[in-house]
Amino acid sequence: MRIKSYFASSVQEAIESARAELGSEAMLLHSKKTEWELRSLGAYEVVFGVAAETAAYTGANTAPEAAAVAGLSEQ
Repeated sequence: MRIKSYFASSVQEAIESARAELGSEAMLLHSKKTEWELRSLGAYEVVFGVAAETAAYTGANTAPEAAAVAGLSEQ
């Protein structure tokens, strides 16, 4: 599974971005308000996962840095 974090002003905005980039198979795994130090990135951090096969098929850019930012590792 590939994991990617999105920072946005709303959860809905993050969902729209993830669907556009990762495709309709992306699953919302976790969402939370960002810590004060990261607020400049967006009010919410929303983490999505997509099956590795789907990510390769759609050409999704799921860089390992995104997983590190989310505090998660690829599984």
